Amino acid sequence: MIGESAGAIVCAPTITYIEQMDKKPKNYSQEDDAGLNLIDFYVLPHYLTMPYRKASKKITADFSDLNLCPINNHQAIVVDGKDITIVGKE
Repeated sequence: MIGESAGAIVCAPTITYIEQMDKKPKNYSQEDDAGLNLIDFYVLPHYLTMPYRKASKKITADFSDLNLCPINNHQAIVVDGKDITIVGKE
């Protein structure tokens, strides 16, 4: 996976939660769904934006046990040590 949103997703402990938004390709090269575990939360990009509105709602419902951090296409997450700030427009 590459890109800004996928780059944020892969920083989490696992990427399993995002499959409803982005299916794994048949030639997926990883043996598991482990993320890089750089952060202790799970970025949910494109929250409530088209064409991911339905998928992002389902992810928040299905993975309510995870520390999800939903952001829309006009927001970013700034991580400074243990401080996490969402910047941009809602």
